[in-house]
Amino acid sequence: MSKALLTQGQVDEIVRQYKGKRAVEKQLLSQSGKHGHYQRFLLDDGTIFHVNSQNGKLTVTPPVKK
Repeated sequence: MSKALLTQGQVDEIVRQYKGKRAVEKQLLSQSGKHGHYQRFLLDDGTIFHVNSQNGKLTVTPPVKK
């Protein structure tokens, strides 16, 4: 039995809650795998938000420093 996925509105609210004044440039590939269903969002500063669509957990990948 699989878990129900969050609605797109619920996922968007998680992103809005944590992005602050940063803008979302685009939604990257949504992916489903053994670790859950994830949506990825690229912010204007290079940060990537990974939102698990099953439990709402947010993981943040900081921008790469050159």
